[in-house]
Amino acid sequence: MIPINRKVVKIEQKLGFITNNIESFHGRFKSFKEEVKIQQRKRNELFQSHENQLKKLTGLFEDVLEINGKIALLDTEMKSQLQNLKVALQTDFTTYVGNNYSSLSDFVSENLAQLDLKFQSLEQKFNEIFPNVVNLETSPTTDPI
Repeated sequence: MIPINRKVVKIEQKLGFITNNIESFHGRFKSFKEEVKIQQRKRNELFQSHENQLKKLTGLFEDVLEINGKIALLDTEMKSQLQNLKVALQTDFTTYVGNNYSSLSDFVSENLAQLDLKFQSLEQKFNEIFPNVVNLETSPTTDPI
């Protein structure tokens, strides 16, 4: 039989081993618990950062929608004003032609005649400045090559 003192010593050794394991586990558990807290804090900070960015993007998107709405209103207003201007110009032109010419064809004929005179004047000045330039309309059609 084993003396009681030896049994007590063996039990004390086993208890010491168990106590050391419990203390070691407790230390590792505390470290793990601290690491979990750190990771949760980092996750919360990242989440908050993303939430703030999302709020900013949402605000920008709302601004873009508002601007697009204003552009649509301006576009509609501009089209309306252009239509009014077109009608006014047509009315003014019709009135001008009606007051100054017997018909639209007279207006066109007179203005074409004025343009023809201006073109002849420009052509004459061009020929004076560049006398050696060949006039394709009056030159022979033979190919110089």
